[in-house]
This record gives sequence, structure tokens and C-alpha cells, in this order.
Amino acid sequence: MRSGRIKALLVLLIFLIVMGCTNNPTLEQENAQLSSDKSHLLFSYKNPKEMLNPPVLGVYDLETEQTIDIPITNDYGRQMNSFYWVNDLLILVEGHVNPSVTGYVLYDGITGKEINYCGGKLYQVLSDGKTMLFQLTPHGSGAETRANLAVMTEDHTIKDLFLSDIEDEEIIDAQISDDLSTMATWTHNRSDNTSQLSVAKLNIVNWTLGTSTIYSVDPSFRGKIKYDDMNQIVEPMS
Repeated sequence: MRSGRIKALLVLLIFLIVMGCTNNPTLEQENAQLSSDKSHLLFSYKNPKEMLNPPVLGVYDLETEQTIDIPITNDYGRQMNSFYWVNDLLILVEGHVNPSVTGYVLYDGITGKEINYCGGKLYQVLSDGKTMLFQLTPHGSGAETRANLAVMTEDHTIKDLFLSDIEDEEIIDAQISDDLSTMATWTHNRSDNTSQLSVAKLNIVNWTLGTSTIYSVDPSFRGKIKYDDMNQIVEPMS
């Protein structure tokens, strides 16, 4: 509890400093987030007089005492719902493209450069810091979505990896190992209340999967797929 209060006070103190360092004191800064290495502070600008303009994130460098601005102009994040650090280097913005599709935009937290984007349900930003693993959502209200997985590569090419042939199957989680050699997909079949974990080797040269090994999972269990330091799956396993 004490460490949590100290961190909150530290963020508040840094945030007050940042407010005095930004170029436009009329802007309202909010939702300050300190990177885990405590080197940068991420926050959003809000200007009541210019609500139609793209939202802007600010990243304050605690060492140089400089702030960079990141205008969110990509349509996948322009209607911004939230933003957060993926790690000490990457920032993810979540927005909505239309009422049925959520959008995600990935930024370099040090330079402010846009790296990648996708629309649907995001499961992971891969360890290469540029590829996004997600489920495609069809545009238009009422459109049916079969459980599927794809990656959006750095050049904004969609590479399909998985499409379920079971109508009532849903994806609980999907994760690719840090060494980019393996993909695990955790699914649940609503019709017969069964869950399974499919593990397959991944070829990132052409983004294809090898033959899957299937493991049964307790259907009442929910959570995230976890790998250990040796890129072996430790959760979920029955």
C-alpha cells in the first residue's frame, strides 16, 4: 500500500512539473502515466476550444525535461478511448472506428513516430515492437464474426493465421512467444462448453503455422496465456 501511494505522489509531482513545461498552459492535461522504468511521463492534452481537432498525447522526458507531442491523426485512434504504455518504449492508443469496430494505433514513445495500427480485437503487440496480433471484426452492425486471428505487419499487410470452422467458438486469448517461434490459441466452444489450447510452430518469414498440438483446458478457467523465460507455456495448462 505504501509503495502505491508513493508512486501516485511521484506521478502527481512530475505531472505538475510537466504542466509548467508544456508550451500551451491553456490546455488541460489528464490521465498521466509514468513508464515502468520511470523515465517518461505520458499524458493527454485536452483543449475545450478545439474539440474537433485530433487528440494529442504528450511524452515528457524526465532526464532532458523536454516534451514531445503526438497528434493522433490515424482514423483508428482519432476517436480515442484510452492510451497506455505497452512497455518502456511503446505507446498504444485505443479508439473506435465505428460502433462495431475498435481501433488500435501503436507509437514509438520516444520519438512519437506512428509504427502500426489495426482494427478489431487486439491480443498482443509482438516482441519485435511493430507487429500486432488481432482478431478481425467485419464492418457493419449485425455482421457475424467467426473466431479468427491475423497479424498486421509493419508495412500494414494483414496475414491470416487462423479461422475457426466452429460457429460457436470464441477466442479467450492468443499469444506469440517472445522468440516469435510459437503461437498459442486458447478457445472456448459455447455449444458444448469445452475449452482447448492449440500450440503451433510459427514461421514469420511467410506467417504460416505448423501442425497444432491440442491441450484440454478447464472450461471454467479464464485468464491470459503465459510463457516462461524459455518460451514454454506455463498457463493455461490442465
